[in-house]
Amino acid sequence: MATTQSHDQLVNSMTGGLIAEHPPFVATDKLRSDGRPIPALRAELRTIPNLLNAWTCLSSVAMPALVIVLAISLNYWLSTLIAVFFMGFIQNRMFILHHEGAHRLLFSNRRINDFVGITIFGWLSFGTGTHAYRRAHANHHRDEFGPKEPDFLLYALYPITRSSMRRKIRRDATGVSGYRILRPRLTGLFKKRFLVNSLRFYLGQIVIFSFFAVSGNAFAYFYLWLLPFMTTYQVVNRLRAIAEHGGMTRSTDRRQTTHHVRQGLTARIFLVPLAVGHHLATPPAQPGPQTLTSVGQTPHFHSCIGQPHFCQARPRHAGPCGPVGTVLDRAVPVWAVSPCQSGTGTPLPILSTST
Repeated sequence: MATTQSHDQLVNSMTGGLIAEHPPFVATDKLRSDGRPIPALRAELRTIPNLLNAWTCLSSVAMPALVIVLAISLNYWLSTLIAVFFMGFIQNRMFILHHEGAHRLLFSNRRINDFVGITIFGWLSFGTGTHAYRRAHANHHRDEFGPKEPDFLLYALYPITRSSMRRKIRRDATGVSGYRILRPRLTGLFKKRFLVNSLRFYLGQIVIFSFFAVSGNAFAYFYLWLLPFMTTYQVVNRLRAIAEHGGMTRSTDRRQTTHHVRQGLTARIFLVPLAVGHHLATPPAQPGPQTLTSVGQTPHFHSCIGQPHFCQARPRHAGPCGPVGTVLDRAVPVWAVSPCQSGTGTPLPILSTST
C-alpha cells in the first residue's frame, strides 16, 4: 500500500529549484534586523491615499467597458479577437485590485474597501464577492508553501521542461484550466457547504450579464467576458504566479519564498500592473488593516509588522539582479522575472509590494 508523503517531504521534493543562498539580512536606517520597518517608516507606509486609489479603481472599471463598447460597435471578427486578447490582461488588473481589497489596502474606510475591493472587484474577477478569498489568501502570506498554501501546485516543480510548459499553456489557452476553476461553482449548487458562495458567484455574474443585456447584446457576455477569463487570463495568471513564486520554497527567510518581478514597461502593461511585481516584501502573518502608498501610483509595500520577515526589495527603476536567460527554462519571458533577491547582502530600498 502506498504511503502518503508528509508536507515537509513534498516541500523537499517539489520546491526550491530556483532558490539562491543569501547572507544574513543586515539592518538599515529604515529596517530593523528582523526586516520590520522603523516606527516612522511604519507610520508613513500605513497611509492610504483614498482619492488616488478611487481613481485607479474607476479607471480600471472603465477599461473593460471601453473595450467592450468598441468591440460591439466595430462588430468585426478581428476587432473582437483583439478585444478577447486584451480583456484577459484587464481582468488580471481587476483581480489585482480584488487582491489589494482583500488586504484592506484600497480605502481607509473598512466598509468602502470591502464593498469595492472584495464585492465589486471580487465579482469582476469571477469570485464570490465574499471574504472567502481573503481568508484563503491569508494562508499564502502566513506561510508560503506551507500546509495550507492554496497555490502550492501552481508554484511547485520549477524549473520545468519546455514540453511541460507548452502543455500547461495549452490547457490555459484552450479553457481547460478555466473550467477547472469554475467547476466548483457548478457542483457547489448541489452541495450544502458550498451553496451560499456558489449563489453569490452567480449573483455577481448575473449583475455583469445584465449590463451586457442592457447594452442590447447579451450574448457578448460569453465571448467578451467569459471567454477572455477562460483563455487569456489563465495564461497571464500562470505566468504571473511563476514569476512571483515559481521554483521557490518554504522558509522563514522570505528571500527564498518569493521572486521579484522586473518592472519593465512590457511587464507593467501585460503581467504585473499597479506595481504588483515588487513582490518580495510580504504582509503580516495575520490579515488586518495594512496600508500603503497609492495603488498604481507609487510602488507600495505591505508592512512586515508582527512577523520576522526579511524584507529586501527593489524599487521600480531597478534593473535585474542577475542573469535571467535560463530562468524557468524560459517558461516566463526574460523581461519578467529576476531570480535572485539581493545576493550581495546589501539592503535594497523598500518601495515594493506583495501578492
